[in-house]
Amino acid sequence: MAQRPHFSARTAILLLLAQCVLFAALAPPVEAAEKKKRVGSSVTTLRPNKFFKHFDEIKKAGKPELSILVVYVPSNVENWNDAFRTLANKYKDDDNTNFYTLDKVGGNQDFKELDEYLGERVSFQELAKGKPYRLYSLYNGDLATAQELYAGMGGTGGSFDILDEDMLLKEIQFRKEGHVYQAEKGERFEDVQVPYMYSYSAIAYFPKKGSKLSKAFSSFAKLALKTVPFLFCYETADPNFTKSLLGAGFEHKPDTVVLYRNYDGQYTIVDAQSSPLKYANKIMEASLPMFIDQEERDGQEEMFSVYGEEVAREISSSYQRNTYRLEVCFDRERYYEITSIIRDAMYTEAIDSKWVNKYVHFMPKTSKRNTKVEVLFEFKNDTSEILIGAVHQKKMGYADKELYWKMDLEGGKELTVESLVAWLKKLGNHEIQPFNDPDYGIKSERRPKFNSGLVKKVVGFTFDEFVNSGKNVFIYFFANSNENSKAFIANELKDIAKKYEGQDDITFAKINGPKNKVKDDRFELPSYPQIYFVNADMEVHKFEGLHLKEEIFEWIDAKRTKLFTRDDAMGGNKGEL
Repeated sequence: MAQRPHFSARTAILLLLAQCVLFAALAPPVEAAEKKKRVGSSVTTLRPNKFFKHFDEIKKAGKPELSILVVYVPSNVENWNDAFRTLANKYKDDDNTNFYTLDKVGGNQDFKELDEYLGERVSFQELAKGKPYRLYSLYNGDLATAQELYAGMGGTGGSFDILDEDMLLKEIQFRKEGHVYQAEKGERFEDVQVPYMYSYSAIAYFPKKGSKLSKAFSSFAKLALKTVPFLFCYETADPNFTKSLLGAGFEHKPDTVVLYRNYDGQYTIVDAQSSPLKYANKIMEASLPMFIDQEERDGQEEMFSVYGEEVAREISSSYQRNTYRLEVCFDRERYYEITSIIRDAMYTEAIDSKWVNKYVHFMPKTSKRNTKVEVLFEFKNDTSEILIGAVHQKKMGYADKELYWKMDLEGGKELTVESLVAWLKKLGNHEIQPFNDPDYGIKSERRPKFNSGLVKKVVGFTFDEFVNSGKNVFIYFFANSNENSKAFIANELKDIAKKYEGQDDITFAKINGPKNKVKDDRFELPSYPQIYFVNADMEVHKFEGLHLKEEIFEWIDAKRTKLFTRDDAMGGNKGEL
């Protein structure tokens, strides 16, 4: 019998290592295999549990990749899926541009996990409610833009939108060729705009290419991709490019940047700076508060936690006093028509001179936003095709209060630049009463928190109600600058009121005349102090004598009248029956 060969432990280990080396040599390189897998396969399908791992690996690799991802509820998708694959086939040999679908989405839990991965500003959880598709682009694994594809848009009811290939190709061109789109002379903004939902544009005008500020803008664009999602940056040497967006009257000054919200038309301008670093920082500082949808106040707390207290203060300043805000609701199909009218009207010299600050929200009509505008401005029964309301935040009493106006466009009234400018002028001149505040336009001190003394404090807001109460009202008008007023209040007024203490038909009050405007023509106030008495019959009497207590007592008793009671209405009191 042949003997078995004897192997030592050392020999066995060496043989095992040699075998591993042989297998490794025969196996194809990992990168080559991966590349071979991608070439010819236009769309890669990922399961939810593989999605996060895959894009985490892309981030770690540091290799530039533009990822186009579609997430959908798996029903009636053949039409749309074909369009997506047709587009993907154009890039099937480009290893740096890849297309993905997320399949087997299991419901709200999967959607919630995707929300957390892509960020708080993206909501997948609405996908199952009439918005079955959502398209995303990711650059190096980070979210860049998002687009919603609605079911049944355009009045077709049951059909689905076909993929907007032109718009997606524009975005791919943006991402592949750099962070800034170089607009050529003669191009119009709307021809190159990528108006995804929740997207923004930064338009820089540099007459001289390659300047230091131009390079600073490019640096901002690279950083903004990670800190300000859904942003598209444009650079132009032609000022008409910006005019095509904001109107012929808009002057885009050299080396300035217009930050523009594609979905509602709000914009702000960042001026040129002496330092390129300061310039890039100014753009970033302006972009963070600019790009938060002020309608979604509930989501601001999350943004504060992300960007910190400094930016939170910037965001809050959008609601500073003396800020006017227009809320405009209209059909999507009329976007460019309506926004053009609004901008031309809002930024005329006549409006700028009256409004300290202003913001505009353009809101395409959807069930959610339309309902919000209807409630805010009481438009519920309004038949207008366009709903326009104005908001003005003002200090009222102890707290800030928002005042609301609405423009009357019912009965087929046409919205024009001229009609809107006329309405805005009236707002700026305080000629229109807000429908939610009867005190608007009244000069007044704050309403008193406590007012239980013998002598009540009356202010502009409470004056009419107080003097028209139906009681006998003694009211003393004073001024802090008048020494006689101070002495009378300190030594005499309370004693006069004390004589009538416990008599319910008479009340005493004081009011600071210069600080509270009285619109009632029955009260003449050429100087201070002044004493008036309004009796129960609503007759107004002015005291003409010296301010001596005994004379005032006699005058009160002479002018005082009996309260009109329920017994009077019945024709007498019970004692006379």
